[in-house]
Amino acid sequence: ATFAGLALALQLRAATRPPELAEAEQVAPFDAERAAILNEAAEAEIAAEVARTVGCYFSVLDSIIFTMVIPDSYDLVMALGGNAVLSGAMIGAHKFGTALGALVYYTAVRMHPDIWRT
Repeated sequence: ATFAGLALALQLRAATRPPELAEAEQVAPFDAERAAILNEAAEAEIAAEVARTVGCYFSVLDSIIFTMVIPDSYDLVMALGGNAVLSGAMIGAHKFGTALGALVYYTAVRMHPDIWRT
């Protein structure tokens, strides 16, 4: 994984660096300190990509969970003797409950950063 991360970092650097800097790097010797710096950069880039991917996944999941309640809310509320306004309130309450649960978990992780590992 370390070698793959280093290769990714080198590819990213080559793609984003001006040509004159890329040529200078090819002439410069490749030493252990430079390899360690590139490895750290590669690991940081990989961590950022994982964070973006997980964030997108949970955003889609949140949207799916929110829209699941919409098709059935009106029929359910009407069967219980409510109206369209109460149906909208039920949808809003569902979204509020989801947000409240996320806030509780966010607070727990901020207070105890290692809690997700247990």
